[in-house]
Amino acid sequence: MQHLQPNTTLQGGKYRIERVLGQGGFGNTYVGYNTEFEETVAIKEFFMKGVTERDETTCVVSVSNADNVQQFEEQREKFKKEARRLRKLKNEHIVKVHDLFEENGTAYYVMDYIDGESLAEKMKKTGQPFTEAEVRGILSQILDALKEVHQNEIWHLDLKPGNIMVDKQGNAYLIDFGASKQIRANGSMTTSTALCYTPGYAPNEQIGQMYDRFGPWTDIYALGATIYNLLTNKKPPMAIDIEEDGENAFEFPNTVSDGMRKLVVWMMQPKRKARPQSVDEILSKLSSTEENPEKPNTVRNTEETIVASPIPVDDEETILAGREVRRFGKFNAVDLGLSVLWADCNVGGDSESPIGGLYGWADPTGEKTSQNVKDYLDVAGGLYVKTPQNITGTQYDIATAKWGQGWRIPSKEDWKELIEKCKWTKENAFHVYGYRVEGPNGNSIFLPNTGLRYGEAISNTDAGYYWTSEMAQNNRECACYYYFDREMHNESVDTRTFVYSGRAVRPIRNK
Repeated sequence: MQHLQPNTTLQGGKYRIERVLGQGGFGNTYVGYNTEFEETVAIKEFFMKGVTERDETTCVVSVSNADNVQQFEEQREKFKKEARRLRKLKNEHIVKVHDLFEENGTAYYVMDYIDGESLAEKMKKTGQPFTEAEVRGILSQILDALKEVHQNEIWHLDLKPGNIMVDKQGNAYLIDFGASKQIRANGSMTTSTALCYTPGYAPNEQIGQMYDRFGPWTDIYALGATIYNLLTNKKPPMAIDIEEDGENAFEFPNTVSDGMRKLVVWMMQPKRKARPQSVDEILSKLSSTEENPEKPNTVRNTEETIVASPIPVDDEETILAGREVRRFGKFNAVDLGLSVLWADCNVGGDSESPIGGLYGWADPTGEKTSQNVKDYLDVAGGLYVKTPQNITGTQYDIATAKWGQGWRIPSKEDWKELIEKCKWTKENAFHVYGYRVEGPNGNSIFLPNTGLRYGEAISNTDAGYYWTSEMAQNNRECACYYYFDREMHNESVDTRTFVYSGRAVRPIRNK
């Protein structure tokens, strides 16, 4: 049983579950009823899909695999921190938390119920972008909320259309502070847990886990990406695409004013110091008599590019001076002295930001976030007979689809060779933990902690999760992946999970 049933009571009858409002990889949200005050509330429950299970009689939540107990406890504490942070914030555009408690072996918090839908849901239902006038109305409200968040030295870090609710009166609310981080008095982050992100809505400093570079400008980038999505009904360009293509990375419809276009481009500058540095700067521009904000290329353009082509080359395959590294198109392959070459970054990243994205298995688009197995595998007669048991180098291989022919996802044998023949050393590189993997010839690559994803929910975790190319034996709905944590790297590549569960992909290619 994944969720509580209607009429289930909590806290000795104080709260009654009425219906499920939403389900994600890390929790359930219910419409509830406060029997003491006779009012409708929203109740959020911590529940890790694929990790926890529930007793149908007692409703008690437990961890199905003892190896996941520590991860469950860490994420439950993070869930409670989310509630406490929300409780501190006092703004009409941020939902108010009223209660926090533990019950049924897990945690719950109670908050205001918003009778509405997220901007992502609304746009999906209509199939149309918002008008500029609608976006401006939403923007003013979210800026007001974001100003309160930043004044409390909190960064939201997951601002996107799915995390903005609008009620039937048109009031907007900033929700879901699960990824948020708070700053200590000395300026450091309250946690060093590896941080994941939503592709397209994360700037370079977040992709690279550069905690010391986080600030209001990090959320401002995501807000710019959100505005772009609302105005276009298209996914925002990645930071690396903006860096390479400039304003050509954006595709605005003709209905968007020049001033709004320039505001979005300004907010989404890859260089953090070239963006607005605070909410007040954006408000000042919006209220200014000038039609347009400053051109992004002329605003505080003083910092070196964070993400860039790491090594200039003249052709598509070059032996770099003094190193066994080859350049194929945009990406580097490292010769570790093994049977194959290993890329120096994951799909979705580059050598300066190697983490990349989290993708479903056999999804060459890298865009699917549903939790339906049939959305990932070709089905014929109810059986997944079209998708091969091993997808490496096929049309289902995201490494091949995104990076071009020659690149492919590693098999279990490729991973075993990397595990058995290389020296693995814990390292903190690019502001993220992981392992330096040194081959027999002395060359090395860095494998960062990556997190994992269920649906659109992303876990912030101190572990690395990497797909292999094989489907699990005797289970056509699961695939195998390689796992390591912060303390040790494993030797098993037979760990399996559902194909829709997001993992990283580190490409390889033949010598």
